[in-house]
Amino acid sequence: MTRSFAVFIFACISLGPALAVANGSRRPNSSTPCSQVRIEGEITPKLNDSELRWICGDSKSAAYRDVPPYQAAFHMRSFLDNRGYVLAEFKIENGILVVHPGEAVKVATIEVTPPDAKLEQIAGRFRGKPLRPSLLNAMESSLQRQLLETGYSCATVASQARAGDVSLKVVPGPMSDFSAFSADSIPGLESEALERFRPFEKDSTYDIRLVE
Repeated sequence: MTRSFAVFIFACISLGPALAVANGSRRPNSSTPCSQVRIEGEITPKLNDSELRWICGDSKSAAYRDVPPYQAAFHMRSFLDNRGYVLAEFKIENGILVVHPGEAVKVATIEVTPPDAKLEQIAGRFRGKPLRPSLLNAMESSLQRQLLETGYSCATVASQARAGDVSLKVVPGPMSDFSAFSADSIPGLESEALERFRPFEKDSTYDIRLVE
């Protein structure tokens, strides 16, 4: 499943000195989680200890002792995307990574192509929720599931987001049924005996729930 955010912010991040973090320099739940990172705005929920380690480093760990600015920005982008801050901006000022998270973006409009009333109803349940990669995955899965339960065994759904506007491209593929199937024979058991265990009727419309 692929997607792309149409808004890209190109940050001027140099490959300058690494961010060496001293013991006790990280201050959770503040606008300056460490001396080398400054956040200009509120982030909800706050960064947790594990995330702070990725952007600020940890002097007690050789693996995390030095975090270059570009690497801190890379991880910070991921953490903000997962919170819906998809328009965040980054820059380096005097060796400090400055983050402007902006406002969390929520799903405002949803377009399903080709139009389908049932799929649009399902997608509409996500309207107003924070836009994040996991939400787009959930939207795709929900629409695909509806198609898999109604005869489209090869259906695919791909999403794209432009700020709060989400488009979902649906490729249902051909309708499928259970017209062709086979079962291995079991020695000593008549083939007709297996028929009672088949969860569907021959030539009935495909429904993934019947084969799970």
